[in-house]
Amino acid sequence: MRPDYKTLAGVFFLILIFSAGNYYIFSRLNLWLSLGLNWRFCVAGAFLGGFAFIVIIWHPFSVKSLYHIAAYWFGFILITFIVFIAGDIIAIMLPVQQGYLGMAALFISLCITVYSVSNNLSGRRVENIKLASPKITNPIRIVLIADTHISRFHSAEYLAGIAVEINRQEPDIVCISGDFADGETDFSAIEPLNEIRAPVYLVMGNHEVWHNHNGEIEKLLSRTGVTILKNEKTRGIRLIGVHFKNGRHVLKDAFETIKLDTSEYNILLYHEPAEVEVAREAGIDLMLSGHTHGGQIFPWNYFTKLVYNYFKGLYTFKGMSIYVSQGTGVWGPPMRLGSHNEITVIDVEPGTIH
Repeated sequence: MRPDYKTLAGVFFLILIFSAGNYYIFSRLNLWLSLGLNWRFCVAGAFLGGFAFIVIIWHPFSVKSLYHIAAYWFGFILITFIVFIAGDIIAIMLPVQQGYLGMAALFISLCITVYSVSNNLSGRRVENIKLASPKITNPIRIVLIADTHISRFHSAEYLAGIAVEINRQEPDIVCISGDFADGETDFSAIEPLNEIRAPVYLVMGNHEVWHNHNGEIEKLLSRTGVTILKNEKTRGIRLIGVHFKNGRHVLKDAFETIKLDTSEYNILLYHEPAEVEVAREAGIDLMLSGHTHGGQIFPWNYFTKLVYNYFKGLYTFKGMSIYVSQGTGVWGPPMRLGSHNEITVIDVEPGTIH
């Protein structure tokens, strides 16, 4: 399945916005550093930005080295854009020499970029969540991962490290709430799934749906012990998986065919933290999602919050628990600023709901 026309239009709009941001940055460099270059310098910057975005979006067709350059450039520009806007504000308020302003803005942007890369490389934080319900008789430990974005640019060591951390938590089940794979990948990159010492259940996110050419992702996963989740029951709970789908009323349509027993503890695995009211009405007790990345790079967390009321962490809606993972990996820029990579451990125990 490929993105629909609305999604493609949205991507094209984002390319234009990012290109405009590059134009702005190059124009400020030309002004502040007195480079004396004409408008062609700024237009070249805009084209460079647009090309970097395209390489990241359509990375199945990219060269590995080119993809990494584009990804780092993308993150650097996102950070630099905010820093340069702050520089413009300072220039209006204070009599700062433009040369010093330009050098300071570049230095600050580089420092923040280095920190963001380091923050992403620092590992995955383990988030511990405790819930209780009278619907279960035995405690169950769930490990949730999301948004690993495995692609042909990842080595087996990346997922092997995640598998080691999962096993360390000694889960009863492992849930993957979408965007596990992203575009073309080799089996060697996902083979470490077989090292996880617990049943693994997965639903597809938007990246898998968009890049799942001829069912390639299912073919790869069929060589592992992963269950592509639709409606499974395990150890006194029921796991319901709904794959990502473009458009509205995805859960509403799904629950018209899925009949839930509300005396059971029902867990919904759905990539996008949306249609929470529909899930609660259907009888879901715990909803596990991802997709938002916690904004990944400041200040985009604020824009993400405008789209999703359930943005990151644990929420409660009319007795139903919702957990939104910030993501076990990243998309695009290998950077984290104002967010972190996470593995979530959810302990559900018998008792009063809290």
